[in-house]
Amino acid sequence: MIYLLDTGCFDDSFTGKVAEAEKLLFKSDKPLQGNRLTLFGRVLLGYILNRNYGIKSFSYRYGKNGKPYLENSEVFFNISHSGNLVLCSISEYEIGCDIEKIRDYNPKIAKRFFAEKEAALLADKDTEDYTFAVLWTLKESILKKTGKGIGGGLDTYCFSDYIDNEEFYAYGCNFLRCSYGDYMISVCSEDKPQKPVIIAEKQIKDYVDEIIKKNT
Repeated sequence: MIYLLDTGCFDDSFTGKVAEAEKLLFKSDKPLQGNRLTLFGRVLLGYILNRNYGIKSFSYRYGKNGKPYLENSEVFFNISHSGNLVLCSISEYEIGCDIEKIRDYNPKIAKRFFAEKEAALLADKDTEDYTFAVLWTLKESILKKTGKGIGGGLDTYCFSDYIDNEEFYAYGCNFLRCSYGDYMISVCSEDKPQKPVIIAEKQIKDYVDEIIKKNT
């Protein structure tokens, strides 16, 4: 299950409520850290866990490469954000996701991290930004799924053969990629991911208000 939230509609006063709700939802012995999108990401995760699994609060444990997992749960998740958008993927299997705004690509990054066949696809000046976003998010999604992160080797995986596929199977994983406005989204999972569900502003506002009300 993949969920997408546009945080651009929320003002500063509601962001303060989100920070308050996060502290009530997320149980941790460590000080909570993160920017505005991180706050919304954790609250979005809480909303999904509550709605689909009846989980009212949660805490993290971390894999050897720092990937967070839900403590005492067999539910897996991954969160990504870019611009005002927050993407949250959740599954009963390992999963990774990435969202990136489509922008001018950096040839130096492509040369360093892309396979030769991938770099060749960027020769078309009319589509180079879009193509770069597709390849980059696909690579990020599998590295986040495995928990290796960028340090795990963006050049380890080559997706030149799948550039035109919205859904495909490669490297022992199911992939989904789609665009949302001027953003690119990719998801990698052991099961078959579905296209993102858009979370409405009211859903999050009602959820946050409910959390705060129950704890006051």
